[in-house]
Amino acid sequence: ELEAQVDERAHETARLRGQVHDLEGQIRHVVEQKDIEIAKLHARLEALDEQLKQAESDREGSDEWTHHADTIPSPKSPHHGGSMGYQFEDDFDDDDPPVASPDAGSPSVRRHRASFSLLQCSSSDNVRDVFIPPHRTIRTKCHAKNNVQMTWTNASRGPKTILLVKKPNEPTVAHTMREVATWLMTAKHMRVFLEPVVHAEEGLDGTLTWTDAADWHDKQHEIDLVVSFGGDGTVLWVSSLFKTNVPPVFSFAMGSLGFLTPFEVARYEGTY
Repeated sequence: ELEAQVDERAHETARLRGQVHDLEGQIRHVVEQKDIEIAKLHARLEALDEQLKQAESDREGSDEWTHHADTIPSPKSPHHGGSMGYQFEDDFDDDDPPVASPDAGSPSVRRHRASFSLLQCSSSDNVRDVFIPPHRTIRTKCHAKNNVQMTWTNASRGPKTILLVKKPNEPTVAHTMREVATWLMTAKHMRVFLEPVVHAEEGLDGTLTWTDAADWHDKQHEIDLVVSFGGDGTVLWVSSLFKTNVPPVFSFAMGSLGFLTPFEVARYEGTY
């Protein structure tokens, strides 16, 4: 019996030694993996540090070019500089053809967009400056102090022609755009433009469009305001449509990214 107990204890000791050996192996493996992960993290930190240095170098070069560009006067039109360094230039190129005006009845009369003004406020010194761009093109050499708000110069002569641009292949977005377009035409008596593809797809009575690039080159000067339905990509697409100055863009958040789309479409009637 004593011999059996001795054998049992010896067996138990051997089993425990085996477990200890296995645990030591696992610990060594974990330490090795940890060292590998630490080495990878160091490599990633070095790569990120190089990218940061490159980005700072690119930004410094960009700032130098921006400063250089701001010191170059516009050769096309006179500058109107206020105390805050705002400058304005003509909305039309010298080679732009005349735009037919339905009110003037003559194809040689340009139809200018609705004018607007900028209200700049500073809470530090309670200063409120108003700038009215004569040709709707704004360039500034300084940043806003606290807040810059755009308002239409004359409420009765505000936007009359609106371009609606929507995110493609989204039935919900298309339905909302049709609803807003109908409301703008019936309640606000506005001219509503749609892109040619959207105009053909929707078949919405009363809306307008353009036929080709030459036709759009003329009609883009009639657009007072752009309303986009989508995300940031839709806003960027709007900017690519215009070959000259882009009109004010009112963005409804209906996309996956919405950093540039601050307005909720459910409240569209109260935003006008």
